[in-house]
Amino acid sequence: MNAAVNVDPAASIESMRSPTTRIRSVDRSTPVLAVLFALIAAFLIGNLARGDDADDAAALERRIVRTFASGDHEAALVLVDRYIAAWPDAPHMRYNRACGLALLGRSDEAAAALM
Repeated sequence: MNAAVNVDPAASIESMRSPTTRIRSVDRSTPVLAVLFALIAAFLIGNLARGDDADDAAALERRIVRTFASGDHEAALVLVDRYIAAWPDAPHMRYNRACGLALLGRSDEAAAALM
């Protein structure tokens, strides 16, 4: 009697590989994973060291732009002043403050803000 034998080709090829061949195929992905974990760790440590100030500044800038666009110039000026208090070396916000003051009809204050 001839009995049919079902053989999985992938399993038979894998069984013919030597143990060192199997180890080498695993080792190829290990450096990639190590680099990936190192990059993630560096990113997280960088954010902790930075204190996310840049993200806070960008979020506040977006809020300032939306508030000016809505027409609530008084509220926008409050936000601009908060930004300048947190990041005093921001000439673009001093300009935005002058523009906001001008929009409110406070031209003397606007001119002084540019000086």
